[in-house]
Amino acid sequence: MSPLEWRTDQKLSQAAVAKMLGIVGKNPATTWQRWESGKREPPLSVVAKIEILSDGKVTLHSWTQLRRSQIGVAA
Repeated sequence: MSPLEWRTDQKLSQAAVAKMLGIVGKNPATTWQRWESGKREPPLSVVAKIEILSDGKVTLHSWTQLRRSQIGVAA
């Protein structure tokens, strides 16, 4: 399951997920959006946290697939 699919299934905003993960900075929701869309890669600590929060639905493989699709690499 992709991070976006999980978030929308849970009816969570990007800001809510960012807060749950402890993302800080000028605009944590934008940071999450960039990760969720595959424009940026989240740190492994965030990947581990979201795997726990999602009960294993969003895995390292989910993030890898997302990033590969963003840069145009076949799965």
